[in-house]
Amino acid sequence: YQFDDARGDDKYMIRAEEMVQAEVLTVQCYDAVEFPVPNAKQKLGRSALREYVEVSDQHMVEARGLVEEQADLDRAAGLSLLTDLEESVASVTEQLPRQFLFVPSARSFVDASTASDRQKLASLRFEFGYLCDSLTKYGKKAQRLEKKVGVLTKGLAGHNERYCREMVDLHDDVRARREQEACFRMLEGHEVKAVPQRLGSLSSEVAELAEREARLQERFAELQASLQ
Repeated sequence: YQFDDARGDDKYMIRAEEMVQAEVLTVQCYDAVEFPVPNAKQKLGRSALREYVEVSDQHMVEARGLVEEQADLDRAAGLSLLTDLEESVASVTEQLPRQFLFVPSARSFVDASTASDRQKLASLRFEFGYLCDSLTKYGKKAQRLEKKVGVLTKGLAGHNERYCREMVDLHDDVRARREQEACFRMLEGHEVKAVPQRLGSLSSEVAELAEREARLQERFAELQASLQ
């Protein structure tokens, strides 16, 4: 039987149900013969298993593969049907407000193509009022949530502000230290360049003082000789 080509035909479904029932009956007979109930009044013999056929492991693997393949096909078909249904519902939901208008005076929906200008204006006013009420409602709800969040995160906000101030202070301190380091590096460079010049100046001053001391010593010796 080709069930894929005959879906929807009652006779194939009836035949399939009869085959399933026959298979269930055969399995029950097999269980009654192979695993009889103790002290049973009526027991079945091996002759009741004429229609039972032992299935090999290879056939079980093939049957399991066929079942899984059919399950995948049914699952894919179900997902496709669900997607199409969702798209249809979304399309209808989107088109309904365009096709029908709610008239507050009549408290009913009318076809947009047959509605008068007065009815269209009344419908738009009603919809605008409904949107304003919804906006007010959700705005109040958002305010309540904001207050609740403020209460829950008050301590966290205080810690956050303190940490931010500390980070700013640390950033300013690091920047000041870097500026000081740059100044010291610049002064160090100038000092390194000035060291040879200063050494030369000091060497000249020492030589001049040594020469002056030598002249003074000679002058002192002359004066001391003249006094004697």
